[in-house]
Amino acid sequence: MKKNSDSFKAKFVKVHREIDVLDVKTDTKEGIFFRNHIYTQDELLKSEHLDKVYSITGKIGDDVTNWHIRGKLSEEARNSYDWERQVTDSKLSNLKTKIAERKPTWWESFKSSVNSFIVLVMDNIPELGGWLLDLTPNLRKYLPNPVVSFVAIGLTILNNRQRGQKRLSHQENNI
Repeated sequence: MKKNSDSFKAKFVKVHREIDVLDVKTDTKEGIFFRNHIYTQDELLKSEHLDKVYSITGKIGDDVTNWHIRGKLSEEARNSYDWERQVTDSKLSNLKTKIAERKPTWWESFKSSVNSFIVLVMDNIPELGGWLLDLTPNLRKYLPNPVVSFVAIGLTILNNRQRGQKRLSHQENNI
């Protein structure tokens, strides 16, 4: 009994569903005033949905190879598989491009700029970081919650950089 083209269409339905779910996640945002993408580009590119797509398509490809070797694959089924494979490759390519070229929200751009500024300041004036760390508890009273969490992230980066610099200078002194 030779495999027919309908079996491939059914097998690729799961693949297309996973791609569609990931596509929706690409544009999903949260927040009212400070809107963020829920998923980072890195999280999307390392998503379980992509893993499922690769797993399912790998299994389908193995089946096609085995059926072809045994002579159980009709020409129509082979053409159907090739067509579904091209459609899937095209959808995956378009999705990866969409993820890579996704524009950050205003808030994400702002946070990135502030983080870059903090790194620049810490690289050039590390003593300022200690002063900012001391100021943080007082700032929490006056800033909205998203800003507080953003400042906390920035200050954590500063604190970690200072620790790293202290460890390096300690190691250099011991050499």
